[in-house]
Amino acid sequence: MKNKILLLSLLGLLFISSCKEEFQVHADYKEVCQVIGILDPDSETNYLKITKAFSSNGDVGEMAKVADSSYFPYNELTAYLIDSRGKRIKLDTTTITDKEKGFFYAPKQRLYCTKEKLEKNEVYTLDIKTKTLNVKSLVEMVKPVSIHRLTYRPEANKGKARLSLNSNTPIVNVEAIYYYRETNNKTKRTTVKSFSYEVSSKRFSNVDEGAQVIVEYNPNQFWQQLKSNVKPNPLVIRQSGYRDAEEERIIEIRIKVTAFDENIYYYHLSAQDDDGLIQDRPTYTNIKNGQGILGARSTKGITKRLSKDAKEILFSQGLQFIEY
Repeated sequence: MKNKILLLSLLGLLFISSCKEEFQVHADYKEVCQVIGILDPDSETNYLKITKAFSSNGDVGEMAKVADSSYFPYNELTAYLIDSRGKRIKLDTTTITDKEKGFFYAPKQRLYCTKEKLEKNEVYTLDIKTKTLNVKSLVEMVKPVSIHRLTYRPEANKGKARLSLNSNTPIVNVEAIYYYRETNNKTKRTTVKSFSYEVSSKRFSNVDEGAQVIVEYNPNQFWQQLKSNVKPNPLVIRQSGYRDAEEERIIEIRIKVTAFDENIYYYHLSAQDDDGLIQDRPTYTNIKNGQGILGARSTKGITKRLSKDAKEILFSQGLQFIEY
């Protein structure tokens, strides 16, 4: 499952279309390092995208499709995360193979990553060195929110979550993931499927440590998401939820509450299209001697079951759902 981030579309903004590269076609060449990443102490692996901007007197569109145009040579770049005690965590290279085709090269892309667990209450310095550049960024880990109460009943028109925030968690994104089993009537093969969607996203100003806040949302949107993601198919039967072997119970809806730092908010805000009144608005960056964004997030999750009333509505949708 791919985890989405701020306002759900932000992860796409950061990783799918993260090469917002600016250049002048006939400018003198100047090496510019670009960094895109979100550090998450709850993730098994943390990824950063580190590339270079380029200029060309030829066909820029064709050049953008050549990976070497945007990569630093392997032996000319080192990248470390350094904690407040001076411990250095080396970022190794890895390759993803599922980037969607677009203006820039695909489907393979090089990323930098670490599998070392990041500390929740730390401040990390990103230190990148190339032959000509020393690029740095400072980011404080986001403290997780505390979930005191969260209601999510798809048959209702209103839901709310009562949360405790920390001073560096001003942005909260609530995401729902719905799981179901699908069995082929002919082969009897069963697969677990799911779809996810943003429930709510909210920014809080001047948050005090431990402050309690209310996030409201409309859980009724579950039905629109269901119809968009699950289509009628007489060749299958479906059952709500799946049995989780580790948790030893049936999981139907998993709610994820993600907190983001201010860097993500300001980057997202500056990257939005303006209304024509402001021209050439600079994109926010916290990368010294470079471009891009390095932010932080943390996630808490809980699970919910569909009520009896919600199940009755589910079975009436004509989507081949039956009792588990």
